[in-house]
Amino acid sequence: MYRRTFLKAGMGGVGAGLALVGLDAYAQGGRRRHRNWMGLRPRLPRQVDAEAFADTVIAEFIDNKRSCAESMLIAGCDLLRVRSPLLPEMTYGLAGGIGFCGYACGFVTGGAMILSMAISAVEKERETAWPAAMTATKMYVEQFEKLPSVQKFAGGPTADCRDICGLNLRDPAERAKLGPPTSVKGKICQPVGREAAMLLAGCVQAIVDSYRG
Repeated sequence: MYRRTFLKAGMGGVGAGLALVGLDAYAQGGRRRHRNWMGLRPRLPRQVDAEAFADTVIAEFIDNKRSCAESMLIAGCDLLRVRSPLLPEMTYGLAGGIGFCGYACGFVTGGAMILSMAISAVEKERETAWPAAMTATKMYVEQFEKLPSVQKFAGGPTADCRDICGLNLRDPAERAKLGPPTSVKGKICQPVGREAAMLLAGCVQAIVDSYRG
């Protein structure tokens, strides 16, 4: 049995510390490598340009009229050099807090997918990758809940779409208010998305620094 201190780094720009330390895994018995269905694994960049990453997320979100989850996944996969015909279709059902139900924001679920891929770029075994990804995602969600824009629009810590945008997206009339960049999508979702993208970039950079440091 071995222990790996797999991530310990500060997340600059949002005033948050990220220290993910000490997950146990067994070196023998029952270990299994990930199946690489597409013949291509994610690759970590040497340096994450947080501003450029956030610009890409917002360009996809506003200019290309994509959903929050789509935008985060497209930008994240570009960062990790992932190419797949499954993108971005795999995120379609995540929009509007998962099927317009108002649950977890797509910037959260999309970010969780990117963190999972980033961890799998360096942790090749499920027995180490799974708990590492879960811990990294937990830290990301907890910091997302405290983002200034989330606090401003939701009135408190949350990761739920309905709390942030203030709409009942199950109602088509309410859903229509998301609309163009001058409506809720532009005034509320866009600033949340930019801060979430900056946060996610910091998380990925922390993973890079930990494994290459």
